[in-house]
Amino acid sequence: MKPSEYEIMIAVNTPIGFPHLVCGWPDEEHGITWDNYLSDAIKWVEATEEDEDVPPYKPFDVWKDEVRGQDEERCNLGFSHERCDLCGALAGDRHAVTALPEEQTSRYDYVGLAVCWDCVQFIANGELPDWLEEEA
Repeated sequence: MKPSEYEIMIAVNTPIGFPHLVCGWPDEEHGITWDNYLSDAIKWVEATEEDEDVPPYKPFDVWKDEVRGQDEERCNLGFSHERCDLCGALAGDRHAVTALPEEQTSRYDYVGLAVCWDCVQFIANGELPDWLEEEA
């Protein structure tokens, strides 16, 4: 396969209407949501002894950073028997990629993809895989 064919294949397999590809998945895909923050805050309040004042709970941004830090490999999806969503590579390790629309109408307006490392490198840095043939 030639580099131009690889680039065309990525473009063809990118979801229609979602042309922008970014590495990683949105926080919502990992349970980092306002509802889960409230659930943690409620547990914090419920853990307070009777007749004690409830100490202040951490701000949402601090909570998000803490939860994100618990799993630094959260965008590494591990081994999959499924083909890469973009290039169709056979079974292997998959990584999270998000396809975003031209104009986002809500924060839930995206498509989550599971892609191979070659596609991650192409999306992040524009690097083409080493195994591609030279253009004639």
